Amino acid sequence: MKNKFFTTALLFFTFLFFSYVFFIGIKNVFRYNVFKFEHNKVKITLNEAKQKNLAYKKELIALENNKHWELLARSKLGYIKPEERVYKFAYKKGGL
Repeated sequence: MKNKFFTTALLFFTFLFFSYVFFIGIKNVFRYNVFKFEHNKVKITLNEAKQKNLAYKKELIALENNKHWELLARSKLGYIKPEERVYKFAYKKGGL
């Protein structure tokens, strides 16, 4: 009688455990995977923002230098110094 009671109780708790795992535990695993995916996506976005911030800081430091301003004026605006010559090369559509 005592042995049958323990067997029934063990079977009942085993059933409860597997029911919990199947109905509640699986849902939490899926939710955990979704949160993990979102967390990784946010980490990637944060790293990209940090890299962009670092590039902006380097640009700000470079703008304190007159040589950098000169380089920007030459490359973006086409400025030249007096006594300098600019050579432009024209290419044919088919090649050289």
